[in-house]
Amino acid sequence: MATKPPLGFFRHFLLESSGEHKHQLDLKHQGLALINDLARLYGLSCQTYRAATLDRIEQAIREKLISTDTARNLIDAWDKLNGLRLEVQSQHWQSTGKASAYLDPKNLSSLERKHLKTTFGIISDVQDVAQQRFLRGYS
Repeated sequence: MATKPPLGFFRHFLLESSGEHKHQLDLKHQGLALINDLARLYGLSCQTYRAATLDRIEQAIREKLISTDTARNLIDAWDKLNGLRLEVQSQHWQSTGKASAYLDPKNLSSLERKHLKTTFGIISDVQDVAQQRFLRGYS
């Protein structure tokens, strides 16, 4: 997986370094899209095709391609990121009239930042598992 969640080696956020979104995270491309890609990857290995991200993950559980615990964590991560993205988009829309999926982590409480880091960590862990599974030819 070429794109990883925005966490550094010591679990600090890797933020945009320049431009309009300097010091922000892209929740859509650095979070939700990674989960969508994982679901597509597992979905391609399923015998029964599903179109929606969460349905693909559920199908991968049913076909025993992914552990229930791993899949549930991934589903929770998707729910958390999607909810946060919608909240951020709404706030940005109300203040600027434009939608944006970028978040400045300084606007979160310390508990919310911890949860977001855990969420990104889950995505990274599942990427590692998927890479091992699919690069070794186990499908």
